Amino acid sequence: MSNEETEVGDSRPLPITGPAIKLLDGVTKLAFYLSAATLAAIVSLYCMEIVLRYFFLSPTVWSRDTVTYLLCGTILLAAPEVARTNSHVAITIAVEMCGPIVRQRVETLLALIAAVVAAGVCWVTAGETLRLFSSGILTLGTVPVPKWWMSIFIPIGFFLISLQYLSLAIDESRRGHDRTQI
Repeated sequence: MSNEETEVGDSRPLPITGPAIKLLDGVTKLAFYLSAATLAAIVSLYCMEIVLRYFFLSPTVWSRDTVTYLLCGTILLAAPEVARTNSHVAITIAVEMCGPIVRQRVETLLALIAAVVAAGVCWVTAGETLRLFSSGILTLGTVPVPKWWMSIFIPIGFFLISLQYLSLAIDESRRGHDRTQI
């Protein structure tokens, strides 16, 4: 193998998991783009509300609630991308003080713990979302809508987060922090 094939930070997935990780990354990026679209919708709704309220004296009764509901989707659809790129806020001083072998093991262990915790959150919130769906509980907003419409983003987001942390545990080449953005 030449040096060009093993550059530091190279993020080639393992041959066994390559297609699965590629699919996971594609779904995660799609979720991120949906998050960006919900953020654009939030900004558009706020602008529309300002124009309608202050220029036409005719505010909507539904835009404030809609913005609140979309915020859940914005956050939870973007979080898996943060996990994928390993660009979350982290205090790494203790890990960085370790030698390379210990650091690799600690990072693997931390990624596994994060995957298990995220999977647990996914499990609990999926059960609650299913309960909300089957019971037909509505929001208390001005225009009531089914609560599961908002809560569905929680298990989806945490499911993708758990898979991304699992991929970080399996493939150590995916763990590098992108310090170019700092």
